[in-house]
Amino acid sequence: MDRQTELLVALHQGLSRLGPGSAECTLKALALCEDLPAAPEILDVGCGTGAQTLVLASATAGRITATDLIGPFLVQLAERAAEMGLDQRIQTLAADMNDLPFPDGRFDLIWSEGAAYIMGFDNALTKWRSVAKPGGYLVVSELSWFQHDPPADIRDFWDRHYPAMRTVEARLKRHTLSPKWDILIRPVKAL
Repeated sequence: MDRQTELLVALHQGLSRLGPGSAECTLKALALCEDLPAAPEILDVGCGTGAQTLVLASATAGRITATDLIGPFLVQLAERAAEMGLDQRIQTLAADMNDLPFPDGRFDLIWSEGAAYIMGFDNALTKWRSVAKPGGYLVVSELSWFQHDPPADIRDFWDRHYPAMRTVEARLKRHTLSPKWDILIRPVKAL
């Protein structure tokens, strides 16, 4: 494990969730996927320690493939899944989100909470969409501006660290109005 990965693991040691969100938010977003099969095939991209993976497994009868590049996170997820009796329905896999090893049309639901920014939101939507079944869902959380004129020091910080961040309205306009996406993007505020 390289030094950066060691620091990332140490930073999150003992935390069940590696970023913003909650079980409640996961369930609200899942509820928007109204016509999933009774036992959907789910891909959780950038799953981390799997807080959302476990919620999805508890809330559905589906099988989940949870991917991440950080081995200790996948081990923690596998251990927690076993403790909860969900290990038969959750498979962990070390995989790069930029080059997922799945055939087109494999999953009913592609899920990613707080990880798409790693490869860029637009790039994630483009690359991950292909592994969804026709009529499948792609649920992705993303850093977004909730106002057009945030304070200058906050804007400066995010311009340096995540210049691709846009307003919710800009994301909605860019993606929901384009027929190539065949998906619906709803802002977190709506949840």
